[in-house]
Amino acid sequence: MANKSLHLVPNDSLIPHPVTPGHLEESLHRLNHTVRRGPTDLLHVSADSTDLRVLLHGDGSHICVETQWNTDLPFEEVELSLFAAADSWNRDSPFPTIFTAKDASGGAVIVASFNHVCGAGLTDEQTDHVLETGIKSCIRAAKYMISVTHTILQMPPSADE
Repeated sequence: MANKSLHLVPNDSLIPHPVTPGHLEESLHRLNHTVRRGPTDLLHVSADSTDLRVLLHGDGSHICVETQWNTDLPFEEVELSLFAAADSWNRDSPFPTIFTAKDASGGAVIVASFNHVCGAGLTDEQTDHVLETGIKSCIRAAKYMISVTHTILQMPPSADE
């Protein structure tokens, strides 16, 4: 991939260099993830039965790893319970941040989002570590929210969770 920045991109993987979508994809492959490309350089990976998105924000200043769980529950009915569970996680865990949202059909969505500043560049090893931490922490957060949601709402777990 051609360097489109004004930075010198070294061939030495021990020297920090600007992070690009290609850099992220190479790192995900080193971590043995199968990568699917989406629109606008959005990368998708699956790990531990969890779908995740990996993206580099437009200006290259930070990496974001996210997972999303569509609960299929009416947002208005579960908003406060889900907010309380997410707030509990966010108070006890520095990352990822969990938040709730409403989808287009009015259902509750839970998002776990891990962000890391990378504007000064990263080495290959640092990139691998950031992505591995983001993926593992988002999976842990998603499992927490699924478990708590089932407990709060006394829902039986589905076969695919």
